[in-house]
Amino acid sequence: MRPGQVPPDSQPDKSEPDAADWANARDAAKILSAKWSLPVFHSLWRAPRRHRDIARDLYPVTGKVLTDTLARLKRRKLITSEDVDGHNVYSLTAAGRAIPIAILSQWFRDSRDQPP
Repeated sequence: MRPGQVPPDSQPDKSEPDAADWANARDAAKILSAKWSLPVFHSLWRAPRRHRDIARDLYPVTGKVLTDTLARLKRRKLITSEDVDGHNVYSLTAAGRAIPIAILSQWFRDSRDQPP
């Protein structure tokens, strides 16, 4: 083996997360952990909705907080809005629908039920 060469058995496992993976996971957790993000996804899951309908689903969220949440999710391209008869109608994008809610839920249930 040449100097500076790493033995093959000490090569990093390709399934081991690298720095970019950890950064992406941190960013995803930050988006999903925002107080109103998941409730917005839940509200939009079945069909596109107007701001007032989402607000009704998420009572007692304030209009300003909901507007800020929708804008943040829109910037991340997780939701989109379309003008319909003078009203913004919000819907999930493909990226928003790709969030693995069922997988996260199963992971939580499995990890919660395991002894420490």
